[in-house]
Amino acid sequence: MNAKDLTPGQHLKVLVYGDSGTGKTTFAGSFPRPFFFDFDGGMMSLRGKDIEYESYDVTDPDQSKQFEKDQQTVLKRDDIDTLVYDSVSSLSLLYQATLLKLNNKTEMDLKEYGRLSRYFEKFFAAVTSPHLGKNVVCICHESRVETESGALKKVEPLVLGKMSAKVSMFFDEVYYLTAAAPKQVGNQLKSATRILSARPSRTHTAKSRIHGDLFTIEQPTYAALMKGVKV
Repeated sequence: MNAKDLTPGQHLKVLVYGDSGTGKTTFAGSFPRPFFFDFDGGMMSLRGKDIEYESYDVTDPDQSKQFEKDQQTVLKRDDIDTLVYDSVSSLSLLYQATLLKLNNKTEMDLKEYGRLSRYFEKFFAAVTSPHLGKNVVCICHESRVETESGALKKVEPLVLGKMSAKVSMFFDEVYYLTAAAPKQVGNQLKSATRILSARPSRTHTAKSRIHGDLFTIEQPTYAALMKGVKV
């Protein structure tokens, strides 16, 4: 074997995180034939598009069983090419509620957080498996870590169970999304510029196996992401 012959593979495993309103759901919706597992109630940003989804109430512990059933059904469908989990941050809230009900508790303790962490280690290993046969986009909100003086120390993908610092290691593609404020151009208000970045920094974790770590895209889409990439 020779590394020069390697290609990224047919299916991408993507983790994308950022603040609310930066375009994470819209970006994921541009992937081929997506199915959304909606835990945020944010599908209105894709209104008018031919995209299937199921929504879940993360405060209802019984919804976790429905999600797992739906996931197994969608995995078997040949007409779905991309699984989108929007968001994993809220999915972790659902499984927190499930654990509390299962163990007859009202609040999390170290033991329950350990169980939650183990669940998500298995979840991320499963959805990033090369044998899954589909693209996967896991969306996360961002968690801002500050110093004692209030200075920004780190921005991480938000996942409960102490997984924020670990989640990136499961993915080959880790991006963060930012959005510039809309600008007034003459008599028109120009829409916000959204920037997808794989550039790691002092504050942000990011990487890209297919493009390298200096990669950024304005107004990102799947087509723009895959431009020039051999699969």
